[in-house]
Amino acid sequence: MTILTDRPAGTGAPQSDPALWAHIAALLTWLDGANPRTDHELSMRLMKIGEEYGEAVAAYIGITGQNPRKGVTHSPDDLAGELCDVVITALIALASLTGTAATAEAAMNTHLAQRSLRLIRFVESSPRTQTRNLTLAKLNGSLDRMMTLAGELELTAGDLRDLPHQLAAANVEDCIQDECAHGREPGQDWHAVFRPEADDAVAGGLEGLIAYLLGHLYEATVADMLRHEAACKPPF
Repeated sequence: MTILTDRPAGTGAPQSDPALWAHIAALLTWLDGANPRTDHELSMRLMKIGEEYGEAVAAYIGITGQNPRKGVTHSPDDLAGELCDVVITALIALASLTGTAATAEAAMNTHLAQRSLRLIRFVESSPRTQTRNLTLAKLNGSLDRMMTLAGELELTAGDLRDLPHQLAAANVEDCIQDECAHGREPGQDWHAVFRPEADDAVAGGLEGLIAYLLGHLYEATVADMLRHEAACKPPF
């Protein structure tokens, strides 16, 4: 598929298959040349997202044959193309708002950086991921190694009972600071996200506690924490 972009100086042929942001830059230049970027034009570019979304919905209806008069009129490839149009139109609106394709790319990268940290925390705190982490810890032997170390250090579940809650509190604080750093009020009860898992870890005995720590931290870090707890443990 050939996608037209700005033509290189001194050539009459269009470039083919440009990178996403190069394509956005070329489209923005073309649109600004045809329709100067007034407040009204920005409104039109925002509303264009709704139009493209409607076409994606129509394509899905066409795939399902929901309209008995028309039957099946679209393919999954048609829908994929319409969704691509939604994405491109939204990026054009973003670039129109921020100034250029480069500023839009920077805004998107900043947004993704903020969201990715939160996503990682959600994923790592999910029960399914914790189960997977426990399975991996058993398969690669790290759980056995940490249990052996805990035995050598004469640690019990009671010695480690506060660690999950300390880690949960640290995660809560990190999330709140991250939101405040970007000028937002905390939009989530982060205690409700992290505290229940910490409670479950405490109820899981020594193996459950160590598996919880391995799910959040590197093996070397867990080993250091165990040694620290042993060093701080009262001698009785």
